[in-house]
Amino acid sequence: MSIDWSPVEIISHESLFWAAFSLFRSAASQGVNRPPPAEPDRCGAVSAITRRCLGMTSKPRRPCGKIGCRNLTTERYCEEHAYLAEQQRKERHRLYDEQHRDKRTAAFYKSVAWERVRQQALIRDHGLCQDCLLEQRITPADVVDHIKPLRLFWHLRLTLSNLRSLCNRHHAIKTQEDKRRYGGKENG
Repeated sequence: MSIDWSPVEIISHESLFWAAFSLFRSAASQGVNRPPPAEPDRCGAVSAITRRCLGMTSKPRRPCGKIGCRNLTTERYCEEHAYLAEQQRKERHRLYDEQHRDKRTAAFYKSVAWERVRQQALIRDHGLCQDCLLEQRITPADVVDHIKPLRLFWHLRLTLSNLRSLCNRHHAIKTQEDKRRYGGKENG
């Protein structure tokens, strides 16, 4: 099998690009003639499409974060040790729950009543971030937030009118506003 590697115009249509990319990969794995090396443009840079096509990553590879592992990766850990990142994330959340989160609040967020009211709020808001809608953007909601903080207004914890669906970005902004307005650490 021989492939003619004549110059290719940059194709903006993504499906054609990926079709050519998979053809290149399959040909490369069979030992077929490889294309000539990528030539830098006038500025000395290689285009992103050329980098992707030739299998060049945008981030340099570095050693895995696991002590003693010699695998190179673009992430913190190689594929073999990726589970460590998840373990560390779970540990951070566990420590936060133990040291910072109020026990009553933690129990509330695990309750069936909260899950029901949370689902009702998501359905009411069509699963979209309400602040993003005000900015005329459509973003899925990740969090159902208490408008008035849960710690200060415990009696409103299951009141649907005190809940709003927000994306992570707007939830972080709202949490910071609550900390400034009410002081201290707020949950919800």
